[in-house]
Amino acid sequence: MTMLMEKKVDWLRIPIDKAIRKKLMERSDARGFLQIIPQLLFSVLTGAGVVYSFYHLPWPFTLLALFIRGTCFTFLGEHAAIHELSHGTVFKTKGLNEFFLRLCGFITWKNVIFYRASHIRHHMATVHRDQDLEVPLPYRITLWQWIQYYTFDFTRFQSCAGMILRHSFGMLSGDWENHLFPETDQKARKQLFGFSRAVFIGQLCILSLILYLKLWILLAIFTVPFYATWLAWLVTIPQHAGLQPDSTDFRLCCRSAKVDPFTLFMHWKMDYHVEHHMHAGIPFYNLPKLRKAIEGNLPPMDGFFKTWREIRCTLKRQKKEPGYYYTPSLPPTETEQALDPAV
Repeated sequence: MTMLMEKKVDWLRIPIDKAIRKKLMERSDARGFLQIIPQLLFSVLTGAGVVYSFYHLPWPFTLLALFIRGTCFTFLGEHAAIHELSHGTVFKTKGLNEFFLRLCGFITWKNVIFYRASHIRHHMATVHRDQDLEVPLPYRITLWQWIQYYTFDFTRFQSCAGMILRHSFGMLSGDWENHLFPETDQKARKQLFGFSRAVFIGQLCILSLILYLKLWILLAIFTVPFYATWLAWLVTIPQHAGLQPDSTDFRLCCRSAKVDPFTLFMHWKMDYHVEHHMHAGIPFYNLPKLRKAIEGNLPPMDGFFKTWREIRCTLKRQKKEPGYYYTPSLPPTETEQALDPAV
């Protein structure tokens, strides 16, 4: 097994007035419910639309319904809901964070115990090589991946379902898993394996019921919900793709981008990604206010299409020049004096 580094990164963070930061750090059960409940209801409604179209409408309508359902459902996974809930900042009540985190993990086949451990390390050493294997740079996207994003995301299915299956049998794989859950930490491994077994057994029961009742369309709703993941990937990839690895400045290794209100809601405002990494303890619903408070020291927040043109050019160039990365326009030099090393 390759030894991974555990080195503290002295991040540069834009300081913020203590009173403002305290206000932005406030968590709200109401704000949490206003996010997760509509999103869960939307998943139920789009799922019902799939079932209705399957039994009452021509098959092209069913494919369209599946595409809409998959587009929306994917955001309940690690792209948005699981990501934010793993931070424990969505609800003021700790138990609500944990309940909805585990619920989303169950329905999306995601081991949230592993994801939380991995994501903590991602924040501690964001895209630092040999420290952050959650998001390795330079980023690569193949034609086969693009095809999967708009149809059935087999890679994501293999990753999520495969991990649940392996962990259910107490097996770890690769440097990253063994690094995050070393043999010396049996308590963490027990939690990891226990959650996977709960998901595996629960999903197996649902599958058995579907097969017994012969409601085949429900397989697409509950058993293999890994299709039409395109929009989630289109707004997640820009967070770090093409940017600088091994930096101590979040402005150089993270990217914020403007998206439409619907996508911003579905993505839990993670398009404010520089802000999220710089002050990870601030709930997602306060990130726009955080942006306003420190905007003078941040790179411009470009629109979605301009951002993707930039990423496309960068990734294309990186194929010929692996050491190249995109450097965003930073504010004037004098504003850099406002930056302080993280404590």
